[in-house]
Amino acid sequence: MLPRELRSRAARRARETGVSMGQFVRQSIERALQPASVKKGRFLDLPVYEGPGPSDVSSRVDDYLYGERRDLR
Repeated sequence: MLPRELRSRAARRARETGVSMGQFVRQSIERALQPASVKKGRFLDLPVYEGPGPSDVSSRVDDYLYGERRDLR
């Protein structure tokens, strides 16, 4: 059972996406029950690197990204 407003919004979204109300509800529940690291579209939440790293990254970010600084004069 869904409150009237929620049911109306869900039915509207189901029509917009071209699926039945039942299919929309099943897909929504599947998405809600996925582990956080698997949710589609949430790639920024995934770890990029899990190994050890240098302790001075914040102060030498340009060196790590672009290489050691050189005097260009």
